[in-house]
Amino acid sequence: MCQASARFDSLPKAQIGDDIVVTSEYGRNLFAKAAKKRTRNPEFCCIPSGSTLVISNLPVHLQQRLGIGPEVVAVMISPDADRTGTDTDRDDEFEVIITGQRFFLNELEAGTAMRRVNPVRHQAVQTPPAETEQPIQIESEEAPELVGMNA
Repeated sequence: MCQASARFDSLPKAQIGDDIVVTSEYGRNLFAKAAKKRTRNPEFCCIPSGSTLVISNLPVHLQQRLGIGPEVVAVMISPDADRTGTDTDRDDEFEVIITGQRFFLNELEAGTAMRRVNPVRHQAVQTPPAETEQPIQIESEEAPELVGMNA
């Protein structure tokens, strides 16, 4: 379970298909169910360890560091939180499926959107980051002679 479960008792687990947003509360980034309309009291939720998520509008600094685009499929790899209260300062960790690179919840910005998805359907859908383009090599040939033109 996510680190918020160590801080709050009995938070609901995000289900497959739930839209989730990163919210910055209590000096940390936490997960909340995406509300249809703005609310002052977000409905915090937990994402179970091993959940597959489509994460959208990744911050530019993460896109650059990881060599990925603004949307990625990742798995929450943090172990379940310790409910004894000793785990309250941990930071949930995610692994990008296609590259194996990792990032932390607190690297995301408030408002980052997520959707918990069925892992079987989304592992094969993600495309790898674009490779660096190589310049095209053109072999030079002599220009053909122009016929019918006076020089």
